[in-house]
Amino acid sequence: MVRTAEGQESAVGRYTSFGILLPDPQDLADEGMKIETLQQIASMSIDELKQKGYQPKPPQEADLIIVFGPRVNIYGTTRTKSDTGYEDDKYTRSMHAQGTLTIAFVDAKTKAIILKRVAETRLLQGGPSEEKMRKGIAQVFEPIPNAPLAAAAPAAPAPPAASVAPAAPPATAEATPPAKPAP
Repeated sequence: MVRTAEGQESAVGRYTSFGILLPDPQDLADEGMKIETLQQIASMSIDELKQKGYQPKPPQEADLIIVFGPRVNIYGTTRTKSDTGYEDDKYTRSMHAQGTLTIAFVDAKTKAIILKRVAETRLLQGGPSEEKMRKGIAQVFEPIPNAPLAAAAPAAPAPPAASVAPAAPPATAEATPPAKPAP
């Protein structure tokens, strides 16, 4: 399920470039997410925005910053105890989880959130499949308008003025035979 939590999708359409900020790897671990998974999601997000005409740039040069806020809530955990009564992590398994990914679109100049989209899904042990991630990311970016054309691509230089070619070659060029050298 994907929903808009704040702002309007159309507000993103006034920007032309974007940069991506990922959370600190330790913060990701605290939220139950692997950095590799978020990097894969970020890469898919870059592809989606590029297809819409937005130009990727380093965050300090972009006019729009994309910030990811992942969270995984684990439930259905089976816990086992050893003979001594302590939990035995070797056999403890998490069966299911609820994954939430918040993507905030932030104006780089004002630092204001202009749009916040939230994707939620149930996860099985091992995390989301690549197909499920692609589908979710496509849904997150689907309502985002294409980048403005005039600003997204530099204006093409005007073609040089066409010179008017004569309709027929000058008469002297074809009609006059070459001069014979004098003896």
